[in-house]
Amino acid sequence: MDEDNGDRRSRAPASDAPVDLRHEREDVLRTFLRKGIELTEDLISDNAALKRRVEGLEQENATLRRQVAHDDAMRELLSKIQQLEAERLSILSRSAELEDTTRQHEGRHEQIEAELNDLASLYVASQQLSGTLKPARVVQHICEMLEQLVGARRFVLYLVETGVTHALPVAHIGFDENLPRLALEGGAIADACLTGVDRIHEPDEVPEGGEPLAVIPLVMGDVCVAVIAVYELLEHKTEWATVDRELFHLLRRHGAIALIGATLYHDAPDARSVLQALASIPVQPKQPRRASEGSEVQKGDSS
Repeated sequence: MDEDNGDRRSRAPASDAPVDLRHEREDVLRTFLRKGIELTEDLISDNAALKRRVEGLEQENATLRRQVAHDDAMRELLSKIQQLEAERLSILSRSAELEDTTRQHEGRHEQIEAELNDLASLYVASQQLSGTLKPARVVQHICEMLEQLVGARRFVLYLVETGVTHALPVAHIGFDENLPRLALEGGAIADACLTGVDRIHEPDEVPEGGEPLAVIPLVMGDVCVAVIAVYELLEHKTEWATVDRELFHLLRRHGAIALIGATLYHDAPDARSVLQALASIPVQPKQPRRASEGSEVQKGDSS
């Protein structure tokens, strides 16, 4: 019987053999643990990869932030550069305007200064002529005006004799010898004495026949009493200035009066005696205009 039972147990299938549960349990646990370890390792590896990816993204983000900040700074810098360039152009335009205004003011200042110098020359010349009561001093002042203010280098002042046939030289500059009387038989000097009109050539012109560059008659009313003949100017004098012609006009109108007035005073015992001739001149008092005459004149004017 026992042998039969033993044979039956040996012939039993393997699945029916007794199992070591502890061993099986340990195998299952090891399997689970291995799987857990593998899963953990996979998770750790994935986590490390994710961390690396996050760090890479953070670096990329930081780079992008720096790039954006740099771009913003560049845009701000470009905007500032454009603003500064606009300001620079505005300043340059304003500077050009100020320079142009300055040049205009400088030109106007020079013009005003020249006009003031001309007025001062005319004032001095007028004062010299009107403030002198000696004929010799009047002649000297006329010569000084021609030499210093006009720039004449060679000139002659003639007195026109009665009958306008000859002119007597009373003063001259630039001539070594004494000049003889001048016969007024033609030429610019004779024409100026007869007509009372200036004869003026430009300094760069050469008058024919040795004629003067400028002939200025000194007239009293319609009578020429003296004449100035300018033959040569100083080297720097290349043209007549406006003040030169004004000085010629002053001499033509007031030079004769100064000569005649100084001569009359020189021959008189004192200044009051010169005016005694006024006592013999009958002066008719002016009658006041009647109101009716004034209204008629106003009506006539309005018509």
